[in-house]
Amino acid sequence: MDKITITLIDLLYILLFLLVAALIVYLIIALKNITSTVKGINNLVTSNSEDISKVIGTLPKITKNLEKTTDKVPVIVDSINTVVSDLKRSVDTVTDTVDVMGAAVSKTTLDITEKADLVTEYISLGVEIIKSIIAALKK
Repeated sequence: MDKITITLIDLLYILLFLLVAALIVYLIIALKNITSTVKGINNLVTSNSEDISKVIGTLPKITKNLEKTTDKVPVIVDSINTVVSDLKRSVDTVTDTVDVMGAAVSKTTLDITEKADLVTEYISLGVEIIKSIIAALKK
C-alpha cells in the first residue's frame, strides 16, 4: 500500500479552504436575506407610493402650521402668567378681606357680649329697685 503523506502546510491549506468556503456560503445566505428584505421594502414603498406622496406633499403645510403655533406659544404663556398674577392678587385681596371681616365679627361679638352683660346688670338692678319700692310700699 502506498502511503499518502499530508504535511502540516497542506492541512492548513485545507482548513483555510474550508473556512473560505463556509464564509462564502454565509455571505451568499446573508445576501439572499438582504435581497429579500430590500424586495419587501421596495414592494411596501411601491404599494404605498401614493400615500407617501400625499404625506410628503402635506409636510410644508404642517411645517407652516407648526411655525404659526410655536410663534403663538410665548403670547399664550404671557397671557397665562398675567392671569395667574391677577388671580394671586385677587386671592390675596380676598384673604385680607376675610381677615378684616373676621376681626370685625370677633369685635362685634365681644361688644354684644359686653353689652348683654351690662343689660343683665341693669335689669337686675332695676328688679332690685322695684323690689325695694314694693317692700317700702307694703310697710
